[in-house]
Amino acid sequence: MESIHRARERGVFTAINLLVFPGITDQEEEVDGLISFIRQTNIDMVQVRNLNIDPDLYLQALGSDGGKGVGIPQMLDLLREKFPHLIIGYFNKTRETFPRASLGDST
Repeated sequence: MESIHRARERGVFTAINLLVFPGITDQEEEVDGLISFIRQTNIDMVQVRNLNIDPDLYLQALGSDGGKGVGIPQMLDLLREKFPHLIIGYFNKTRETFPRASLGDST
């Protein structure tokens, strides 16, 4: 957090990568923590990224069933509402944007 504060004092564009896992990242206490972090640091951007892990393995490692989240889209809407300046991006390619050849499709 100190690094972000120092960067912001010097006018540096700041961003964080937020690894999301539905039912974990969007739990109320996690969302509250993220809101507090953004409020304290005034970052410019949140890059939302899929955690890309086997869900069963991850939940087992956490010792959790995933709980009840508010929903990732609702969480992002809340961030947009509270922080209109915040850029929210997602830069992982979706299956629809992959080149057809990389999907094993020769057509």
